Amino acid sequence: MKLLWTERALSDLDDILDYYEDVNPRAVVELCSGVMSAASQLEVFPEMGPRLREQIGPARYRALTHRTVRIIYRLDSHAQRVHVLRVWDGRRDPGRLEIIDIDSEG
Repeated sequence: MKLLWTERALSDLDDILDYYEDVNPRAVVELCSGVMSAASQLEVFPEMGPRLREQIGPARYRALTHRTVRIIYRLDSHAQRVHVLRVWDGRRDPGRLEIIDIDSEG
């Protein structure tokens, strides 16, 4: 499987790291490497993350968690790709989470 990150997911990760830079600068490196390491496991084990609950998003989306950060992705078995769509701090209100699938982007 090939792991692909959307611009939105990378922006989400940057926002989370910026927040932690202000709150706990020593945690930034560990958090970033942990999220990237967890995501890279999806290349070998793409179904390891459970499907999202319907209240959060369609069943075709899955989420993998590292500490409080959720890596939201979609598996495209036919194309042998895993698309990371969002990176979400799990302490935020899930009602504010908007997932735009790469297939519907213009």
